[in-house]
This record gives sequence, structure tokens and C-alpha cells, in this order.
Amino acid sequence: MAGRRLPSPYTIAFALLMLIAAGEALLLASLVGQQRTDASLTNIGGPQRMRTQRIAFLAEEAVERGLTPEERSEFHTAIVKIRSSQHELDSDAGTRIGTPIGNGSTDLEVAVDRYAAAAAGVLAHPKTAQSANAYLLAHRLPLLLALDRAVESHKATSEGRKRLLWAAIITLLALMAALVAASWRFVVLPLERHYAKSREQLRTLFEDNPEAVTTYALDGRVVNANAAALELFGAQSNARAENAFVRSIVRELRSDASLAFARSASGDPAKLETTVERDDGTRADVSISLLPSVVDGRIDGVYAIARDVTQERRSERELVEQAQRIRDLYLVAATAGQSAEAQTLAALELGCNRIGLEWGFVAHVDAGLATITSCVGQGLYGAGDRVRIDKSIIRKAMSTHDIVLVEDFADEPVVADAAERLGRLTSFVTFPIEIREKSVAAVCFASTLPRTSPPTESDRDFVRLIGALIGAAIERGEDKRRLDAMAFSDPLTGLPNRTSLDASVEDLIGRARRSDDRFAVHFIDLDGFKRVNDERGHAVGDELLRIVGARIRAAVTPLDIAARLGGDEFIVLQPEAKRPAQANALAARLIEAINEPITIDAENFSIGASIGIAFYPQDGTDVKTLFGNADRALYYVKSSGRGRYESATAAAPNLV
Repeated sequence: MAGRRLPSPYTIAFALLMLIAAGEALLLASLVGQQRTDASLTNIGGPQRMRTQRIAFLAEEAVERGLTPEERSEFHTAIVKIRSSQHELDSDAGTRIGTPIGNGSTDLEVAVDRYAAAAAGVLAHPKTAQSANAYLLAHRLPLLLALDRAVESHKATSEGRKRLLWAAIITLLALMAALVAASWRFVVLPLERHYAKSREQLRTLFEDNPEAVTTYALDGRVVNANAAALELFGAQSNARAENAFVRSIVRELRSDASLAFARSASGDPAKLETTVERDDGTRADVSISLLPSVVDGRIDGVYAIARDVTQERRSERELVEQAQRIRDLYLVAATAGQSAEAQTLAALELGCNRIGLEWGFVAHVDAGLATITSCVGQGLYGAGDRVRIDKSIIRKAMSTHDIVLVEDFADEPVVADAAERLGRLTSFVTFPIEIREKSVAAVCFASTLPRTSPPTESDRDFVRLIGALIGAAIERGEDKRRLDAMAFSDPLTGLPNRTSLDASVEDLIGRARRSDDRFAVHFIDLDGFKRVNDERGHAVGDELLRIVGARIRAAVTPLDIAARLGGDEFIVLQPEAKRPAQANALAARLIEAINEPITIDAENFSIGASIGIAFYPQDGTDVKTLFGNADRALYYVKSSGRGRYESATAAAPNLV
């Protein structure tokens, strides 16, 4: 249990000064009462006053007549003295002057009584005036002396007490002055410093608080607001209106704000997450703590401590958005069985939707040209378009190896052809795609419409992720093409191999069967190759085969399929050969192309070609039969002179 709190030194000093002042006041009251008693003791009143008056009266009326002139003069002096004493003495019936005697009176009172009785006797018995005169004359001086002594004694006592009284008054005043000075020094000044410090702390807490602090009356009027509140809420025109707090909130959230303010005004603190709208129309997300303002045990208003959380909420939304973006991008990347091109298009579509741009494309860069290979949305370029790199914004991405963002093309020094097209764009984002540490392409997003908000760092990161995904898809596509080339292509000539050829023939047979169509198969064998290969070696032989493969590829049309079976044997599939004349024309071109002299290491070589032709469906409706008949036609040509072509139908009678 905590100990009892001790009073402060200021409280103890003040209590001591008050006790001293109270003691001085009691002393002063006692001295004032004593002075009043002294005033009574120095004034004979009541019966005593009557006695002294009787002495003076009797002396004047009776005694004076029996005195000589000298005695009369002396007596008059005594009378004046008595009267002057009377003015100095004043009254109350209990006053006793002189020395006390045993019967309860004083000697002075007895002397006065006797003197008065003798004077009365003179009046009552004039004949005895002489004896009365003698008595009066004999006693007047002792009486006067007694009166003088009494008066002087009481006057001295009274003067002493008066001095003591004034000393006490001065001491009390000095003590009160000291009390006031001490109170000022030890109470008032510390309190003023304390209150000044408290005011400064309160001012700092209120005015210099980085958070917005506003005080509201119970009806919602703004009482006071610090600089941060004015900056956050704006200098609202309705600050002095009722429900100013609620009116500062956007309309759709005012009901929650009203309930929170009412709860705080009833004594319960409230927390509010809302959005305020300033006079200029701008909005800010705020977190507000509402606290009741209690004065003398009564709620007289509400404190509102608000903090701008716009950036925090934006960051939270960006994190959620980025997480959703990454999730969608992951789903694109994880889609099973999707081709590299399909993944690229899906990633571009996702980028346009998530970043808010209307056009996305991938540009492959080669020999100073950017070729648009994949494209989504309505843009200025389409798939297959080419742009010179040195006159395109893409060059920046290829040179910086990082994201390039253009928000205002008026400030972007892009010129010539691409500049004229891109001049209609309002924003453009491009990021290089690197494969095996070499920039081979760029992913680009663009828009001709203005963005509602500037691109964020999350947007930049998302474009980088899209670039990485598309780069991986491109690399995977290239790897697949390399694997396909290894599995389905002849490594020496680059032509399809037997595996790829079989698949192509099966496909042609299926299409021809469905459409009741025809096509031709050309079996090609090189004349004189074996002799060159044996005499000049395999290196020269391989080079001859590469050159022959290139000549065959150049002689056929894009629809034709040329393949190498192995050794010096080649096959050409001719889907458009509907008549023998078309097949014969291609065979003639092939023989002519192959017969051209070949130069290898400054040495000329001449070889020829023999060709056997088979037609679907008359020469076979399956691969084995079709190829077998074409091979028999080739055998017939080689055995009958070489260097020419023959169809299986024409050669059939000679092979029976």
C-alpha cells in the first residue's frame, strides 16, 4: 500500500505563517481590550463623577465665602485642577481610584466623601463655617495630590499600553507584509511558474502537436483547432455551424461519424476510421480518437485527435493490389499446357488491366529493328510491325536495362517516325527482356488516355515481374524450339528429319482424305556425292549436304515441306500438286538447283540429282505405301540413266 502523501514545503510554510498571524491577532485583541479598561480607569464616572462635581460646587457656593483672598486664590486653583482632572477621568460605576482599603473602597474615595461631607456641613450649618473652612483647607491638598497621583499613574499605564498596542499593530502589519511577501515568493511565484509551464506544455501539446487536435462543443461547433487540424481538415467554412464535425466527413460516412461523436459526448471515448472532405474537394483518410472533455465533473465538449492515414491506407491497398497482381501472374505462369505465346498474351492482358493502360505488346529486337511479335489491345502497332530502334522509345529500355516510364510525351525527346506515332500517347512503360544476359526484346505498355493517378512503385515492380514472366516464356519457347530442332530437325542441314516428316505426311494424308484432295511426294538422291565424299572426306561431304539442303529449301514454296532422310537422300512433300505437271515442274527446279556447281575452299564440285515422284491417293493411301512407290520410282530413274525425274505411275510397268 502506498504511503500517505506528505504536504509540500509551501503548504507547511503557509500554515506556520497563518498560525503566527493568528497569535498576533489574538494579542492585538487583548491589547485593545486592555486599552479600553485603561480608558475607563483614567475616567471617574457614575457616582464618583457626582462626588467630584459636588466638591467643586460646594467649594464655590459655601467654602469660598469664608476664605481670605489668598486662600480663595489657592482654592480656585484647586477647583480648576479638580475640574481638569474630571475631564481626564471618565466613567463607569465600578471604577476604583486610589489605594484599596479594607472596606472595599479606596482611600481616595473616602477622602472625597469626607471632603464632600464637610462642604455639605458648611451649607447646612453656616455658623460652623469657620471650622468647615479649616477642614476643607486642611484636606484639599491631600485630595488634590491623591487625584493627581491616580490620574498620572493611570495615564502612564495607559501610555505604556498604547505604545505596546502600536508596537503590536506595527509588528502585525510587518508580519502580514512578511506573510504577503513569503506567500508571493513561495506560493504565488511557484504557482505562476507552474501554471506558465503548464500553459506552455498545453500550448505545445495542442498547437505544436503533429497530429490534428480539435475541440468541439457538445453541439458539434469547432471551439479551437491547431495548425495540423487546419491543414488536415482545411479552413472549413462551416466550423461554427452545428454538427461541424459530422459535416467535415464525406456524406456516405456521416452516420457512423454522428454515432461516434454522440457516444463521446455522453462520456465514452470513441475510435473512428473515416474520410474527410475539405472545402477544395480533396479527400483524406483519417483515424480519429474522440474523447469527452470533462470540466468540474461535467462534460462540456469533445476532443478530436486525428491522424492522416491516407498514405498508410494507400500503401495497404497497394499491398493488397500487388498481392492480387502477383497471384494472377502466378496463375498465368502456372497454367499447364499453355504455350509461350499464350502465356505472353495472358501476361500482357493482365498488365493492361492491372496497370490501367490500354495497349501492351512485346517487341523483339534484332539488327536495329524492333519487331512486334505479341500484342493485346488497340494500339498504334500490330503484330508483325517493325520500328527502328534508334527512333523509338524502346531504345531507352534496351540501353538502361531497367524500366523506362514516360508520363508526358511533350517533355520526351522522341523524334522521327516513331515519335509521330507515339506523340498521341499520354503514357508509355517499357522494360527490357534479357535472356542469357542479353537484351533480346522489350515488354511495353502504352495508353492514349490520361491516367487517373500517377504510376506507383508497385506498378513498376509489376511491370518488371511481367517482363520476367514473358522473358521466361520466350526463353522456354526458344528452348522448346531448340529441342524440337534436335528431335525433329536434321542437325546438318536444318531441314526436318524423318520423325518430323512422318508426322507431316500423316497430317497431309488426313487433310487430303477429308477434303478428297491430292498431293505429291518427291524422293531425291544425289548423283556423284559418294565419290566426292570418299575422295575429299566427310568435311567436304557435309558441306556439300548443307549447300544442297539450302538449295532445296530455296527451290520449294513456303507451303512445301523439305526433309532429309539421311545420307544423301532428301524428300519434298508438295501439298499443292493436284496435277502431274505441277509435280514435274518442282522436280525440274530441284534438279536444276542441285546441278549448279558448288565451290568449297576454292574448289568446284559438280553433283546431280535423281527424283522419284509418288501421288496420293493413286500411288498409296498410307505413309509406307506412298514412300515405297516413290522410292521404287527413284530406283527406276537411277538404274535408267540418273539426272532426271519419274513418277511411280509412269515407272510402274518397267518395275514389274
